[in-house]
Amino acid sequence: MRKYAASGRPGQITSQTFTAHPKFDPTTGDMCAFGYAAKGLITKDMVYYEISPENEIKHEVWFELPYYCMMHDFGLTEDYACFHVVPIVSSWERLEERKPHFGFDTTKEVYLGILPRRGDAKDIRWFKAPNCFASHVMNAFNDGEMVYFDVPMAKNNGFPFFPDVHGAPFNREEAAAVMTRWAVNMGDKSDAFHSMTRLSDFVGEFPRIDDRYAAMPYRHGFMLAQDFQRPLELPNGRSMSGLMTNLLGHMDHATGKTKQYFTGPTSTLQEPAFIPRPGSVDEGDGYLVAVENMLAENRSDLVLFDALRIDEGPIARMPLELRLRGGLHGNWVPAAMLPDQPRA
Repeated sequence: MRKYAASGRPGQITSQTFTAHPKFDPTTGDMCAFGYAAKGLITKDMVYYEISPENEIKHEVWFELPYYCMMHDFGLTEDYACFHVVPIVSSWERLEERKPHFGFDTTKEVYLGILPRRGDAKDIRWFKAPNCFASHVMNAFNDGEMVYFDVPMAKNNGFPFFPDVHGAPFNREEAAAVMTRWAVNMGDKSDAFHSMTRLSDFVGEFPRIDDRYAAMPYRHGFMLAQDFQRPLELPNGRSMSGLMTNLLGHMDHATGKTKQYFTGPTSTLQEPAFIPRPGSVDEGDGYLVAVENMLAENRSDLVLFDALRIDEGPIARMPLELRLRGGLHGNWVPAAMLPDQPRA
């Protein structure tokens, strides 16, 4: 298990921004990351970094996006960094009119930029697809020049807090995102996607994997999902941001089979994190940990699942001493990866 340096040389990162979703190369331990609006607000400038465990920048590439958008997440493969440009957009006009910073534009195309990890800005390829919504990335991998990029995809805006830039109301049916595999061929002269293939029927977001298989061909994926047909008895009939994440889903990409855990009518889940089973190297052999929002009881539980048997329910439940606000995004980090801490 690699340890990471507490500090590196100051001033290496010149971007004004840094992603919320860096990826760690499981082979090298390098942190791969990017910044959008890297030269300032509403700019199309992007930067891609590969940073060693010693916190030294090993590779840095600056380029421009096809248009300014919220570049929240990305995909990493053994050979490529993958940037999906989805029209969650903004402009100085929006800000001057005091509108929400970002809105969704149904008239713009979607792009997938593929940057060779050892390349420069001139090497990036932009592939185009019709308008759709996609945000967080489950995983990406490549087989030679074929690049595969797995993302929950919806026909229209998936998040109600991004208003339609043309004033259309939020469309819950068209917001339903399902896990979809985008494929592009770097050896093809066309800028069209090779394919878009649905991987499951779960409607949801916030996908996770066994991070030891990041950037590699992988089998197991997990995500928060929504089932509006299940009984619902939440306070005021809603949950955080209107996202009723009442299912935890498991996808086996090798068999196409799925498993799920239903929280019950008065609870929702926050994003899980994967914990490898000590001593095991098999993909998916480990645990999922998540916060369950016990909304009717105004409290929070930490719940632990056998990752490949989530349908059997939590194997441990730990009531927390305080109620956590509804939230998403978290990671599990083994103590061996952290810098040594002084003892009290």
